[in-house]
Amino acid sequence: MLLNDVAWATVGYEQDGIRYQRMQFYHLINGQWRRTAPDPVFWGEEKSLETRNLRFVYHARDEALVQKLSRWAEEIYSRAALEFNVGASPHLTFYIDPEPRPDSPLITEGEFHLASPELTGMRQDGELPIALSQKTAYNIILRLALEKSGTRIGASPHEPTIGPNWVVMHGVVYWLLDRLLPDNTAIPGLEARLHEAASSGELMPLSSLWPPYRYGSLQRSALALAEAHSMVSYLADTTDPGRIPVLLRMLGTTIKPSETMAALGLDFRQF
Repeated sequence: MLLNDVAWATVGYEQDGIRYQRMQFYHLINGQWRRTAPDPVFWGEEKSLETRNLRFVYHARDEALVQKLSRWAEEIYSRAALEFNVGASPHLTFYIDPEPRPDSPLITEGEFHLASPELTGMRQDGELPIALSQKTAYNIILRLALEKSGTRIGASPHEPTIGPNWVVMHGVVYWLLDRLLPDNTAIPGLEARLHEAASSGELMPLSSLWPPYRYGSLQRSALALAEAHSMVSYLADTTDPGRIPVLLRMLGTTIKPSETMAALGLDFRQF
């Protein structure tokens, strides 16, 4: 569609066997069409929708999607709060923005920004886009895990965004993400990294999952997250899932693995 020197098009594509479509915007510059940022006015008036624990701020064009997302996200919130035995649950706000967003936004006390799926990809079968579901669930689960642990969240880029036990904390988050969203794209990558390290004899000792961290590379950091996910999965699925709330509470109390395991009724030296 063309309007003066701005045009937009709906582009279809396939990913992992699922058909998607997204909108792309173009601006005529010196006789050539170049990709440009979308005009927020195109999305219509700003609106809001509230559930028991969540608030969504969005624009009229995303109305149908937010209606479906809000019901699904409230269910994820309720199940995560139950798994973590969270008492006073925080109210979270999601902004569905008519502009691209960075993949790793700053973690705040309870506000999250996501790009409109009109820009990132809408499923043609009417289901929620996997990327949107995964980011929404991740943010909810992480925020509730932090709430249970009592960990303070950094309010600026100059403060730690999660706290000292971020590796095991993410092990908990990925464990529950896998349970609540089986078609996520994060866990297969972690499992592949773990199997690769096990095959090559590069597994790190469990003590390395607690501070101080000395990984030295993104590859080693990724392996630490994979090992943390494996450890938490073992604790929950092989021993007792009731240990997860205790684990979260200890992650906000101590950085010593021996103390953490002792609170779980385990001997770290024999674990």
